[in-house]
Amino acid sequence: MEITTHGMDRVSQRIGREQLAENAFYRGKRFKQCSSRVKKYINWLKNRNPPETDIAIYADCVFIFRDKTLITAWKLPGYLCERDPNASASN
Repeated sequence: MEITTHGMDRVSQRIGREQLAENAFYRGKRFKQCSSRVKKYINWLKNRNPPETDIAIYADCVFIFRDKTLITAWKLPGYLCERDPNASASN
């Protein structure tokens, strides 16, 4: 897996941990593994990117890959982040 200069800058600026990119590529959720709300968001992203784009969700972040190369990344919108089912509503 490779990371473009832009991708490295965006991960550093928006997420803060470069190692997440590699974990996202190998362990991130893909379309079929996501909830229907996240699938809707991924479809929206896919319509704005080339068809060969690979989108992964990992650690409440979105990673955009093309040919095993990270292009960019940002935090998943809060309303789409997975919640811990064991956490109470007051936490």
